[in-house]
Amino acid sequence: MNLKRKLNFAVIPLLLCLILLLAASYAWMIMSLSPEITNIDTNVGANGSLEIALLSEKTYADPLLIRTVIGDSAVAQDAMESNLSWGNVIELADERYGMTQLSLHPARLNLSATESGNRILGDNLLKVAEFGVDGRINVLSADTVSALYEENAFRYYVENQRYGIRAIGTISNLTPQQTVLASARTMAQSYTAAASRTVKNTWRDNGPALMNLFSARYESGKKEFTPEDVALIRDTASRTATALEYAELTLRQGILGIAASRIADTEEFEKLAAVIHDVNVPLSDTLNSMETQLSGDIRNWANQLTGLKKETADVIAACDTITGTPTWVKLKPLLDVLVNADRAYLGDDHFLGTKEAFTNKTADNILTAMPDSGILAKMAQFAGNYSTFFRWTETVNVEVRTADPVKTPYLVQVVDTLKKSSQAALGGWTRADLDKTYGLAMDLAFRCNLDSDLLLQTSGSLRVDENAEFPVTQGGGSYMRFTSEVMDTQQLIQLMDTIRIGFLDDKNQLVALAKLNVSNYQEQEAGVFAPLYLYECSLEDTGALLVGERRKEGDAITHLSQNSPTILTVVVWLDGDQIENSYVSALTEQSMSGILNLQFASSADLRSTQLPLTGKD
Repeated sequence: MNLKRKLNFAVIPLLLCLILLLAASYAWMIMSLSPEITNIDTNVGANGSLEIALLSEKTYADPLLIRTVIGDSAVAQDAMESNLSWGNVIELADERYGMTQLSLHPARLNLSATESGNRILGDNLLKVAEFGVDGRINVLSADTVSALYEENAFRYYVENQRYGIRAIGTISNLTPQQTVLASARTMAQSYTAAASRTVKNTWRDNGPALMNLFSARYESGKKEFTPEDVALIRDTASRTATALEYAELTLRQGILGIAASRIADTEEFEKLAAVIHDVNVPLSDTLNSMETQLSGDIRNWANQLTGLKKETADVIAACDTITGTPTWVKLKPLLDVLVNADRAYLGDDHFLGTKEAFTNKTADNILTAMPDSGILAKMAQFAGNYSTFFRWTETVNVEVRTADPVKTPYLVQVVDTLKKSSQAALGGWTRADLDKTYGLAMDLAFRCNLDSDLLLQTSGSLRVDENAEFPVTQGGGSYMRFTSEVMDTQQLIQLMDTIRIGFLDDKNQLVALAKLNVSNYQEQEAGVFAPLYLYECSLEDTGALLVGERRKEGDAITHLSQNSPTILTVVVWLDGDQIENSYVSALTEQSMSGILNLQFASSADLRSTQLPLTGKD
C-alpha cells in the first residue's frame, strides 16, 4: 500500500541551561547545568541539519574523530559518553561535570589586538586581579589555566590541556612554563589537524569550479573569463592563507613548548613567550632576531611559511586589482601559485594543463598534485600527504592525492618533539587542583549539511518543523532569569548586565559576544527575566572589552561550511571592568541565583520532507 509520511528534523539543536548563583564580596557565581529538553523526537534530517558535540582533548585536536555511529548519542546511554558524539542536545546535569562546585569571580577576557581580530594568544582565557595589601589592584595577571572536574576537584594536567566543560582558574604554585607546555602539546596537534582539514575543505568546496575553469581553458581554449572566476581564485587563496596560518601557529606552539621544557628562569621564559605570541610579527623575523638556540629546521620551516604567506597575500591583492574582463594571461600566474596545472596530473599520463587530460572527463579521475604544483600541494610537506574527494559533475568524482616525499611532515615533527619534551626542568610536576575559579569554558563542535551561519536563537523556537505537535520540542531561546532574597530588582539588573558570553574559534579569536539586554527585563513570579543577544564589541587600549550596539537579528556567530566540523569555545565570565561594590550586598554569601539558557540555530532554510513510501500489508 502507499504511505505518505512527514519526516521531522532538528532545526535548532542545542539548549544549554546554566544554573547561576552569585555571591557578594566579589559578585561571584556558583553554576550547575541542567538541560531544558531531553528525548528529542527526531526522525530524519532532511534538506539540512545542525548537530552539536562536546569536545574532548582528542576530538578538539581533530573534530573529524567525533563519532557518528548509530546509537552513539542515544539518550539511554551515559550522558558523558553520548555528549561526545554528534547529536541535537548536550546534557550537562551529571555531577561528574562538577558544575555545582564551580565559582566565578570577576575577570577580564585575555584579549590582544591582532591584524585578523581580537585574539587570545595562547590558552590563558581570562585575566584576573592581583591585589596589594591596601586592597587595590596591583596588576591583572593572565596566569590562568582551565581544568576538567575529576575526583571531586577541577584538576589541571601539565602533560596536555584537556577540553570539554572546563573551569577557568588559578593555581598558586604553577609556573608559566608548566602552563605553556600543557597548552602547547594539545594546541600543536589541533593546529596541525586544522591545517590539513582546511586544505581538504578547500578542494572539496572549490574543486568543482576550479576543474571547470581548467576545462574551459585547456579543453575549450577559452581566453576571457568572468569576475566570478576571479572571486573563485581569491577565495581559494584566502582559504589557503588560513591553512598557512594554522601551520604557523603550530610552529609557535612548538617553540613555546620546547622553550618551556628547557628554560628554567621564569623571567627569561616570559620575555620569550611574549615575543613568540606576537602574531603581528612574522615568525621568521622573530626567530632570526632571537639568540635562543632553536633547531635550524624550525627556522627554515618558519622562513618557508613566511614566503608562502606572502605569495598567497599577493594573489589576494592581485585579485582585488583586476578590472574589466579577466583574461587568462592575468589569471594563470595567480592560479599557478595555488594549483599549477602544468605540474598536476589528471589521470595517469597527462598534466592537468593539457587538452589530453580531459579525454576521460565522463569517468572518475585521480588528480595527483606533485610537490611543485602549488601551495595547496606544498602543504603536504607541513601537515602530511592527503587524499580527498569532490564531485565534479553529477556523475564524475575527482580524488585529489598529494605525492610529497617528505618522510615525516614538518608539523608532525613539532608535535612529536613536544610529546618527548623533558619534564626534568619542571621538577617532575604532573598535576594540581585549581585554587580559585573565575569562569566557565565549554568546547563545542557544530556541523550542518548545508553551508549556513550559526545563530544565537533569542526567542523560543521549535527544534523540529513548525507544524510539529510535540510541545516537548519547544526551545526556550537564549535568556537569563534570576532571583534574590537580599537584592532588589535594580541591583539584580545591574549585576546581570555584567555577565558576558564570548564565542572563540579554534584560533582563539573572538568571533562574537553575547550579553543580556537588561532594558527589556521582565519581572516574573520565577524572577527577573532578560533576553540574550549578540552585541558589537571592541578592545580598548587598556585591554578592557567595550560593548557596543546590539547586533541585528540573524547576525552570525560564525560560518558553518557544509559537512565540516566547526570548533567554538563558549566562555562565560563576569566582566570585572563593569562590576561595582554597590551591585551586591557585602554581608551575605549568596546574593542571587537563577538560570542561563543558550539556544543555537542554523540560518539554513530547513524544511520537512514529504516522503512517499511504498510497501505491502
